[in-house]
Amino acid sequence: MPQKIRLRPIILFLIKYRWIVLAIILFLFVWALTVYAKNITLTDNSLPVWLDHHDPDYIEYQNYLKEFKNDRLMAIAFEVSDPFGNKELHFIKNLSSELQKLPQIAKVLSITTAQYIESKEDEIIIKGLFDTLPNDRRDIDEKKAIAVADKNLNGVLFNLKTNVSAIYLTLDIDSSVQSS
Repeated sequence: MPQKIRLRPIILFLIKYRWIVLAIILFLFVWALTVYAKNITLTDNSLPVWLDHHDPDYIEYQNYLKEFKNDRLMAIAFEVSDPFGNKELHFIKNLSSELQKLPQIAKVLSITTAQYIESKEDEIIIKGLFDTLPNDRRDIDEKKAIAVADKNLNGVLFNLKTNVSAIYLTLDIDSSVQSS
């Protein structure tokens, strides 16, 4: 015959030492919650998790990563009356500056942040195209001539035929995960 468990001594013990028992239960609950929360905060949602490694789309994605090094690029393109107009250059410079302040943005590339290479005799100099915005139209035209001749800028950061300017953003996904 099974033995009866007497609950009275257990209940009396719990009543007598209720604050200590409550503190122990609360401590164990908080400890378990922090251990559990620490293990569930990050989730891998990358393409390798979702696609078969032999899938043609996945292979193409891997080729893209080999060429461009990351998939954290965003482009903002907008129509302007003149990509090298004084008003437009000020707008692009201000927008680029504000975007660079965001913690989720690692790098901003626009016509006002672009660099070009200049060589003189035996030295190579990397210069900012528009470190400071010139007020004189002749100075703007000099910079425009440099930009139009540079195939890495012309057709990428601006298009004179369609009057489009672009800003490219390299996103810092790690900081956006931490800030959210």
